[in-house]
Amino acid sequence: MCDGCFENKISIASIQNNNLKCYHFCELCVEMQLEQQLSQPEIQIKMGNGDENNGKFIAFFQGNQKLRQTAFDILINTAEMKARCQKEFKFCPTCNKIAIYVEKQSLLYFCQQCNNYWCTDCGEWHTEEFQCVVGDTKRCPNRYCRTFTIKDSGCNHITCSLCKAHWCYVCGKQFAADTIYPHLSAVHGGINTQ
Repeated sequence: MCDGCFENKISIASIQNNNLKCYHFCELCVEMQLEQQLSQPEIQIKMGNGDENNGKFIAFFQGNQKLRQTAFDILINTAEMKARCQKEFKFCPTCNKIAIYVEKQSLLYFCQQCNNYWCTDCGEWHTEEFQCVVGDTKRCPNRYCRTFTIKDSGCNHITCSLCKAHWCYVCGKQFAADTIYPHLSAVHGGINTQ
């Protein structure tokens, strides 16, 4: 019996929790769960009885190539999302290889495949190492992101386009989505002040 849909189907995958109970899932339930994960930034397997299986490992796919490919696609999507939020390396837009972080002050990256440098200050690729300065910008306070933001008008509640962090443009501090507006009102006198 499948612990996902509770129908009498052949089990193709098992998830074991800390109490060594084993939950069995049919091919359709596993496939639907994995396909749903393709649109998510992180893998969170939730099957069976609520959250008790959350984060448990799918032990095997019994030779099902489609499920293996779907699981592989999930891992690739998750790795790419995490890599794009890491400051130690970025993906080169020219060759799609990893560019290594080499400069601390202006976040300069070097792509060994293209022999080009990418500057996060100006967002451009260059053929030689240099320092670049961009005025009137502030960085996302998420230490794994640090994306530059330019705000010329409007609300001081910034939602980073890359990592989705919520932060105050005036003081540069990161907040939970439900606490940033009270911060803007209490500390800065409103949402549109500079």
